[in-house]
Formats: sequence, C-alpha cells, structure tokens
Amino acid sequence: HVLASPEQHRLHHSTDLSEAGHYGSDLSIWDHFFGSYTWRPGREPVAVGLGDPASFPRTGEIVSSLLHPLRRAKGPGTGSA
Repeated sequence: HVLASPEQHRLHHSTDLSEAGHYGSDLSIWDHFFGSYTWRPGREPVAVGLGDPASFPRTGEIVSSLLHPLRRAKGPGTGSA
C-alpha cells in the first residue's frame, strides 16, 4: 500500500469525515504513517462532495479557503461546519 488508488482518492471526498482521510495524494504511505488511512477493499463512500456547499468560501477568498478545513464541525461525520 504505497501508491494511492483511484478508489482511495474517491473516499477522500466522502461527506462522512470519519472516512474522508487520504491526504497523501499519490503516496498512501503518509496516510498509514499519520493514521488517516481508512480504505478497505469493497468500501465505498456514503456520499461525496460538500455536506453544505453554501458553507464553503467563494472563489477568490484565499484566506477563508485556507482556513476552511480548520473550522469546528457542527456534528460528528456531518461534513458541515
């Protein structure tokens, strides 16, 4: 499990934050190292995308976009802030 597969990348976009790890875009070794590797064979994300698209900063809001992943979530695994 050194290289990330397309399915691992798809799971990265899950709206369920408990399964949306996989931060090493091409090398999954980093996810194993940091504990963010969650993929198992046959596993598919419940849904992909943004849980609350309106919460995401608009195009051009660079600082807000950089801070967006660090915001406090409203509920566990909701994907919204």
